[in-house]
Amino acid sequence: MATIHELVQCEIRDLPWSEYKATVVVELCRLRCPDCGPRIERVAQLPSKAPFSKRFEEAVGGACEGASAIQVAKRFGLSPSTVRAIDLRCLERWAASRRKPTLKHLGVDEL
Repeated sequence: MATIHELVQCEIRDLPWSEYKATVVVELCRLRCPDCGPRIERVAQLPSKAPFSKRFEEAVGGACEGASAIQVAKRFGLSPSTVRAIDLRCLERWAASRRKPTLKHLGVDEL
């Protein structure tokens, strides 16, 4: 049985409100499991260890569909490398959730 080891506060960037940047302070429990060791609880709104909410990452990923990483970085006030990492996480979540059609044909080429 896991017990609470300590409480940790994290600042998470969320979608902007009007022209202001919004951050949310979230309190997470660090659990001590006898089998696995210390672990931080998972929250559905925080998809990764990065300090961004899922809504913010989806907004950045959606903006990357029609603009370059540099343009999106200027729009959200992030670095281009951070935008690329967020876009990659959004694409991985999308690929994991999309329905994949069954394989109908397989072609083999001899070498």
